[in-house]
Amino acid sequence: MKKIVGLIGIVCLAILLFVIFVKADDTIISKEEALKIGEEKYLEFLWMVDGAFNNERFNGEFIVNEKKLDNYSFDCVYNNKKDSCISKNFEESFNKLFVKRIRPQDVYGDGITFSWYTKIKDGYEFNNTSNCSVKRMGLNQSINIKEIYENKIEYLVYFDDLTVDKLFVLEKENGEWKISQAYYHDLCKLDYYIH
Repeated sequence: MKKIVGLIGIVCLAILLFVIFVKADDTIISKEEALKIGEEKYLEFLWMVDGAFNNERFNGEFIVNEKKLDNYSFDCVYNNKKDSCISKNFEESFNKLFVKRIRPQDVYGDGITFSWYTKIKDGYEFNNTSNCSVKRMGLNQSINIKEIYENKIEYLVYFDDLTVDKLFVLEKENGEWKISQAYYHDLCKLDYYIH
């Protein structure tokens, strides 16, 4: 009887160790997969902070590592004067892209008093005009992996219009990769750090 109990214990231990090691192999994704995820999320991010508000100029032509994203989930339709736009899918797109702790006012304003958007009956209205240049972010950027963790991927982003690199971070939230840290600069070249 002791031999049977001992044998069952050894089999259970072997199964447990097998599950632990197989699970450990699945938690860290490959560099290729991490880079693909980062490119897609970063293209979506560029569209949400810049492209959707400049569709008459950019038309989704952002390029990251020589790749484009054909379909963007976020849209903002301009009025006739081209000084504001209305989005009906803002909350859904925002929550899909950013971790919960990042609020819309952290991305579209100073996080305290100033905001580009107003909640209206039909969605959100964005007023995003400036007397500075005609664009914010450059159209052509590159992204490289800095570090891959079980639930976090860190990237370095290189801009075609800046001589510095910035950190872009994705975290896994409810099984989905979402932005937890990012950078962009606005029309007046002011820096915005999202985290």
